[in-house]
Amino acid sequence: MIRKGDHITEVGRLRYQVILQTQGGTADGMGGITATWSNTATIWADIMPISATERTQADKVIGDITHKIIVRHRAITSPNMRILYGTRVFNIVSVVNPDNSSSHLKLMAREQI
Repeated sequence: MIRKGDHITEVGRLRYQVILQTQGGTADGMGGITATWSNTATIWADIMPISATERTQADKVIGDITHKIIVRHRAITSPNMRILYGTRVFNIVSVVNPDNSSSHLKLMAREQI
C-alpha cells in the first residue's frame, strides 16, 4: 500500500506504465545547445488531472493542464525530468516526498498540449 494524501491506496492504482525521461543537450554546431531527452526508466504511475485552464494569445487558444502523478520512490527524480504516457508528455514541475517515508513520490506536472 502507498499513502496518497490522507488516503491509503492500493499499489494496484499505479496502473499506467510510463517512461521517465532525463533532459540532456547536444551541441548544435553554432555555439548553442539543442535539448534532447533520454529514457531513464519505465515505471508504474497513477495520473490524476488537477486543473485545466484556457486563454487566448495571439488569436490562438492555449490550454494549460496540470496533473498529480504518484510513483514509487526513486532516488533520482527531479524537475528537469518528464513523464511520457503514450503520446502524452508531462513536464515535472515539483517532486514531493509527502510523508518522508520514501515509499512514494508525488510529482506535480504540466501536460504539454
